[in-house]
Amino acid sequence: HLPPALFEYVVIADTHYMIDVGDRPLEFESRRKQSTRAGVALRQVAGLNAQFVIHLGDLVQEYPETPDFKRAISEARDQLQACNIHPHHVAGNHDVGDKNDPTMPTPPTSADSLATFHDLFGSTWYRFDHDKCHFIVLNSQILNSNLPEAQEQWQWFETDLSAHSD
Repeated sequence: HLPPALFEYVVIADTHYMIDVGDRPLEFESRRKQSTRAGVALRQVAGLNAQFVIHLGDLVQEYPETPDFKRAISEARDQLQACNIHPHHVAGNHDVGDKNDPTMPTPPTSADSLATFHDLFGSTWYRFDHDKCHFIVLNSQILNSNLPEAQEQWQWFETDLSAHSD
């Protein structure tokens, strides 16, 4: 009862790649299988042959400012590439930090955490077009923050909306 789709794409999120912690105790024993389970799901996604994939964030279990963060996020990127997935990334709080909220386990987003993500995956705000659709990706972690990047993103967003008002 639906018209044919213009295209198909896949949305994934919260793959939470985790570095092997050995025998160290964990909050949940099932966490030891996170990376393997994510790999299975990623290979299934690759097998769908969709036109593109969007990853909605939280690539890793670690978060910025933890000792193993850079290693974990690099290995998460490698896992995606090994599964032949090259997604459009949306930054999650485990990827760049969180809003400035003392109740959150992740630290606030910083210029350093943004730079790490940008170096590995590109900007945390960008646009892309596919067929007749215009997609806008924003970094909600920095919205309404005092980071200069928040204002830069906002100006870029308004400019992009004006340029694509039709």
